[in-house]
Amino acid sequence: MTVRFGDYTVVPVIEGTAAPGFGQVRDAFEIVAVREPGLEAQLAVYKDGRQVVDLDRAVW
Repeated sequence: MTVRFGDYTVVPVIEGTAAPGFGQVRDAFEIVAVREPGLEAQLAVYKDGRQVVDLDRAVW
């Protein structure tokens, strides 16, 4: 997924993992990262005491 930012094409770098069945959470996180190019964000999701999503998006 890419976004135009002025004369540049930006590809957000999302680091981390999403367990099987939680890919849509990662997709939604990536969509927000594309729409908000300057956004720094982290997301952790737990289900039944087990971490199933651990994502990070930092702007350097």
